[in-house]
Amino acid sequence: MNTLLLVTLAAVTAPSLGHEILWGSCPSVKPVADFDMERFSGLWYVIEKFDNDERCVTWNISKGSDSNTWVLLERKATGFLSTVGLDQDDLHTATITLDPGRPGVMSISWRLNIVGSYRMTVHSTDYDHFAGAFECQQVAFFQRQQATVLSRKPNLQIDLRQMARLDRKDIRVEYYRPVSHGGCGYEDTAISAGAGSGDPGPLGGGPSPANFGDFIQ
Repeated sequence: MNTLLLVTLAAVTAPSLGHEILWGSCPSVKPVADFDMERFSGLWYVIEKFDNDERCVTWNISKGSDSNTWVLLERKATGFLSTVGLDQDDLHTATITLDPGRPGVMSISWRLNIVGSYRMTVHSTDYDHFAGAFECQQVAFFQRQQATVLSRKPNLQIDLRQMARLDRKDIRVEYYRPVSHGGCGYEDTAISAGAGSGDPGPLGGGPSPANFGDFIQ
């Protein structure tokens, strides 16, 4: 039993990319109604997440090998991986598998994660300006949480940030930490990329909210 506990603790405390590690089960989060993955795809700037000292983080979502699979490329301006000569583009790639029965709910598998996939739920978005996503992974008696505020531009006004945060009693708003996009050298062409854009992202290579109601099922 002690061995099992040690293995579990080692798994949940392995490189977690800023995830919060908590006791208990993953919360059930209500997804955006009639979620459209085609509109959600393209270039996003990560404005807030459960992490410290992040900067110049972008997501680029594109179609995968079949209609139910998508690829998420997360890029950062700097980081530990670059200092040891590893390819960040490769190591920060995730595969997204949609749940056909629940649009807005998906399984996301990061290559760096040694203990399996996360459930990711897009709980708010207007597709053209902002989005809010919540990831959670169950590991034995623990859960690993990550929440992300996304924007189609490198900045996002405060009212849209508030819409993109997950408003629940069991998700503390202070977990959200800002991601700096100052001095990232983004080009105007990249900043204008939006929903469904094929733009690879700047580091290489009025809103109509879909659903801001009750996020709790």
